[in-house]
Amino acid sequence: FTSEGEVCLTVEKIAGDEGISGSSLIELKTAALLHDVGFTVDHREHEKRSCEIARNILQNYNYEEDQINAICKMIMATKLPQSPKDQLSKILCDADLYYLGGVDYDKYGERLFEEFMANKIIHSREEWIVLQVDFLKSHKYFTRSARKANNKQKKKKLDELQKKAKSLN
Repeated sequence: FTSEGEVCLTVEKIAGDEGISGSSLIELKTAALLHDVGFTVDHREHEKRSCEIARNILQNYNYEEDQINAICKMIMATKLPQSPKDQLSKILCDADLYYLGGVDYDKYGERLFEEFMANKIIHSREEWIVLQVDFLKSHKYFTRSARKANNKQKKKKLDELQKKAKSLN
């Protein structure tokens, strides 16, 4: 649960580490900026709505159809469970959930908890903790650089949450 600007900065970092530049980087950054804009329309299908919005906007900025398709492919890959099929989509997916292994996990986690409560996706802090344990257990970073930067801290956070979950029983 990070802002598009933060995801875009993280995309730049990972792309640099992974050797991505030029027009591919522009498409990747565009996808990062637009990947969650669909939340303004539809919480459950926001990736699909983000693509619709991207298609409407980007044609006015001289993006070619194949570029728009590539951007939408990246955006759709961020739908949980994430399913990136190419390197650019893997970078966007990793940037989108980079916070899971970062020092700001608690800050973003709390925002996401509040959003889930407001949307009645969960109904208690206890339910949230169990959900986060399950999510962190199943989550994998797709790029070498994100794994290297984040897996250690993500494991620490998982251990901490598992202790909290056990204390609930």
